[in-house]
Amino acid sequence: MGRLIAKATVQLPSYFIVYRPEEDEMNYHVKIDDLDVELRLVADEYGKFQKGRDEEYWTTGISEIEVSVARDEVEMPPQPAITERGGKDYTVQEKYFEKRLKEYTNVAVEAVNRVIRFFKFELRNALLQEISVHDNDFRNIEWFDETGEVVSYEGLYYFVQPVPGLHPPLNSKRFTRDEDANLQKALDIPIIPTLYEEILSDAQSAIFNNNLRRAVLELAIACEVMVKQKFFAEDSPLLKSSVGQVFELMEHRNKVPFSVVELISDVAERVFKRNFKADKPKDFKSIEHLFRCRNSVAHKGKLTYKNNNKKEIEVKRPVVIEWLYSVAALMEWVESLPS
Repeated sequence: MGRLIAKATVQLPSYFIVYRPEEDEMNYHVKIDDLDVELRLVADEYGKFQKGRDEEYWTTGISEIEVSVARDEVEMPPQPAITERGGKDYTVQEKYFEKRLKEYTNVAVEAVNRVIRFFKFELRNALLQEISVHDNDFRNIEWFDETGEVVSYEGLYYFVQPVPGLHPPLNSKRFTRDEDANLQKALDIPIIPTLYEEILSDAQSAIFNNNLRRAVLELAIACEVMVKQKFFAEDSPLLKSSVGQVFELMEHRNKVPFSVVELISDVAERVFKRNFKADKPKDFKSIEHLFRCRNSVAHKGKLTYKNNNKKEIEVKRPVVIEWLYSVAALMEWVESLPS
């Protein structure tokens, strides 16, 4: 039996803002499952930001977290084999660390994210994002015993970084030769994204990071923005009608009588002679479920929706990905409507 310790240093995407004596050792401990975690907040070498006239300390920035995860193991790593030339062959340790790498790394990530959530939500420090096991900081975990002796060759084991928009594609497109002309056009005439395109992109990122509640809210907001901008634009056929003028008045009073689902079906049928429910029935059903789930997330914080039989359905990541594609289909449909 022996103590096995995994260590990594995590670079933060933005600073933790700190006001306390420089000599403070910011070391913290937590036990997650049966693993002991030690965290050390490390001040940036150039992170002295300001000191008010009446303040005792400098306001400084934390730029990284040193994290170590430890547990008493019944079996310690096997010693590397000696090659014919007198070198060390670390491949004999492969199975040993394969059994432990994911568990130790997941706990390290969870502990670091708990710290990040504290600074992000309790102290409201800006531009902080949670990390994942696929971050580069975990590509070279170092393994030690309780004496501080290295027990594995650095860099031998790491997680492969997933490529956003590849597995799963999340409605991403690959850059092919056919896109060269479009890229050149974007260079000549800069792209100015619409608000709903920006929100849809944020939803895509939220899905990749498995932040599904946020993804659902952003998908629904993207739908609402794109549909209402189309239906209530100054040159919209709807607003040119007498009924549309009533719509506009009620919009100003925050009393629009139709939901997005109704606008893209019954209202669109009357105004544009088009109906998303008829044109894309599967995608329409997804949009309907998306807005039911949005209401559940917004009102209860629950990632669920009720089907037509009033049965509560729990929403998983594949369903949210399916909704992303349906929102993209709705975007193309709305953009195809006449002005």
